[in-house]
Amino acid sequence: WNAFYDMLMARVDALPHVLSASGVLRRPLSGPIGWDNQPFFPGQVVEDPHTWGLNPHLNLEVVTPGYFSTMGIRLVRGRTFSPRDATGPQVAVISAAMAEQFWPGVDPLGRYFTFRPDTTPITVIGVVADVRESALDTPPWPQMYRPIDLGSQNVAIVVRGTLPARALTATLTDAMHTVAPGQPVYNVRMMEQVVGAS
Repeated sequence: WNAFYDMLMARVDALPHVLSASGVLRRPLSGPIGWDNQPFFPGQVVEDPHTWGLNPHLNLEVVTPGYFSTMGIRLVRGRTFSPRDATGPQVAVISAAMAEQFWPGVDPLGRYFTFRPDTTPITVIGVVADVRESALDTPPWPQMYRPIDLGSQNVAIVVRGTLPARALTATLTDAMHTVAPGQPVYNVRMMEQVVGAS
């Protein structure tokens, strides 16, 4: 899968009418979110069941470098992911809502947290603007982004381009078939359609 995604992304990035492309496990406005990611912070006893209810759950999204610029998600402070982050020390980019909820009035950059049962610290390297992940009528929730190795999971490819929708879709489909002949390309949608449906 790594080789496949590497070839595909290189092919898509090289297209003349593509401004940027990246991968994401779950694109914005995908519907209800499963809240199964609860952070723990320094000083909290993870083994104590009473600690588990102290912190609200977060929405977790995994993305490749370039995702935020592709989707037009503004960087508030710090930095976004680089290619080395997928295999380096564990890092996260968080939403403004998460920063405000867990570090109100404090710079979150360099702060860290963990997830039970793993005790490896995850360091905050950046803060981005809030995104409505579930629906337009649902307020932004605390959101955390982690870097993803494209070969580790099935992901959606998101692309920002300059062609009309039909022409861009045809160009991307041709790029896919160049890398993997016969590979089906499905559920191709413009973000305008996604927003309209929500």
